[in-house]
Amino acid sequence: MTTLISPIASAKTSDLVFISQTNELVTDSFHIAKYFGKRHDDVLKKIRNVGCSRDFAARNFAVCHKNNELQNNKIQPFYQMTKDGFMFLVMGFTGKRAAEIKERYINAFNEMADKLSGKTEQLPSPQYLPSRMQLLLTIEDGKVIESKPIAPNEGIIAWDDPKAISSMLKLALPNYAIVRKDAILNALNIH
Repeated sequence: MTTLISPIASAKTSDLVFISQTNELVTDSFHIAKYFGKRHDDVLKKIRNVGCSRDFAARNFAVCHKNNELQNNKIQPFYQMTKDGFMFLVMGFTGKRAAEIKERYINAFNEMADKLSGKTEQLPSPQYLPSRMQLLLTIEDGKVIESKPIAPNEGIIAWDDPKAISSMLKLALPNYAIVRKDAILNALNIH
């Protein structure tokens, strides 16, 4: 008798959940399809017909696109989802194997959240976030180790781009600096 081992059993936390470009802890529809043994297009249909409110969907499901190298770089849609989006989506998945996968995902989200809370400065809760915010992220080995809000009158200047700065801004910083826009404009006599 052959025993099949579920791929979820050997999956690491970082195989299941990750930090999105918007600095949120997410998983995606490709991972859901892989670990639940479903076709990706069926997972996309489930997400599109999940039955939640528009507000909940906007907060917890983000449509993304990537080039599919197997189909001549055809644009392929997929979704990233938060823990809440994941929970809402997979509630209807049943069976012993589905239960094992759901439990492993929930643990992965919680483990990653615990790791991140110990290493990064906590941002204000969502109800206090401004409608637009710029963040400076410090990333090492593919992981965000620090995040810092940048004020509306600040910007990041790459020192290796000669068009980006005036010669008077030759500070002894290795890669970048946070410089106030008004200070640059005043120094260049631009008002």
